[in-house]
Amino acid sequence: MGPHHDEGPASLITTAALRRLTELTGGEPGGMDVDPLRFRANLLVDLAGSGFPEENWLGRPMRVGPEVVLRPVRQLTRCVMVDMAQDRAVERSDLLKTLAEHHGLTSGVLATVERPGRVTVGDACSWTGGQCRDSPARSARSQRAGPARTRECQGP
Repeated sequence: MGPHHDEGPASLITTAALRRLTELTGGEPGGMDVDPLRFRANLLVDLAGSGFPEENWLGRPMRVGPEVVLRPVRQLTRCVMVDMAQDRAVERSDLLKTLAEHHGLTSGVLATVERPGRVTVGDACSWTGGQCRDSPARSARSQRAGPARTRECQGP
């Protein structure tokens, strides 16, 4: 498998990571947070705070809805696509450089599908083990449809 996320089965990013990138870059023109569409993720998990919490999920099974189980397996190395114009996100030249300088050129995680099924906005997500607290989440592909529910876990 190559270094680009679209060569794997599923990718996940968090709003916490987008907030951190917004802090580092100033966000999108007009003052908006960095647009999640830039990362072409399958799932956007809305978490409180700022940082890259998804890097701590590696190896931990993640249930999405009643059927699907994903297992984050590695951080995603990003390419120039994050700076290219996409849908409502205009072209820029600083996001990839910022990721290289502050986070080893990575953002988000690649996950394998351990149990396939249907995922819809509103599905609950949970990690096996650990102490959990509720946190909103939404599908990156369906983000305009509103928040779903997920659970953020502390520790394995």
